[in-house]
Order: sequence, then structure tokens, then C-alpha cells
Amino acid sequence: MQSYYTHVDRNDFQHFSKIFTEGIIYHRAEHTIIGLKNLIKFYNSERRIVGTHFIDSIFESQNTLIVLGRFTGVNSNSNSIIIDFADFFYFDDKSSLISQRKTYLANGYELTK
Repeated sequence: MQSYYTHVDRNDFQHFSKIFTEGIIYHRAEHTIIGLKNLIKFYNSERRIVGTHFIDSIFESQNTLIVLGRFTGVNSNSNSIIIDFADFFYFDDKSSLISQRKTYLANGYELTK
């Protein structure tokens, strides 16, 4: 899973089609994104933070993967930010691709603006 975050940190979203279903549902704080095209659009043009993800722990249970970590970087105002997060990835039984992701931010969504 570390490679996923490395791709995000490098703004390389081409691999998303290899890990997410076409109908991916991504719940990110106050925002829900539906569909692979919309997810890629979000990362290419709407996401306002730049930096690096650091993984602290990964937990697996059947078709669910939980990642705990922190993001350090800057927001759109060039303010330094450190955000603790918990990501929940839910895998499709048939394709083994990620069909749903939920991100919880410990320090608040407003830091990502």
C-alpha cells in the first residue's frame, strides 16, 4: 500500500485504474467522489495540498485494509501542515480492486484547503 501513497505524492495517478474499480466511491472528510474519472480529476485539479504521506500502521481484515499515518506538506496558502489520517480501503470480492475508500483526518478538513 505504500506504493499507492508514493504515486499520490508524485502526482502520478495513471496507476489508479489498476487498483480502483470504475465505480470507486471515495469519502474524504466533507466530500464524496464517485467514479474513477472523477477521482482522477480530483487528484489532478481539485486537491489543494502537496507533500508526503508517512505510514505508521497497516491492518488487514478480510476485504478491508486500514492504513494509519500522517501527511506533511503545504496547503494552497503555502502554510505548513501535518495531518494524521486513517484510510479504510474496501475491496471488491470479484475483482479484488478497491471499490470504496474512506479517509478520516484527525486534525480537521479545513487544513487541506
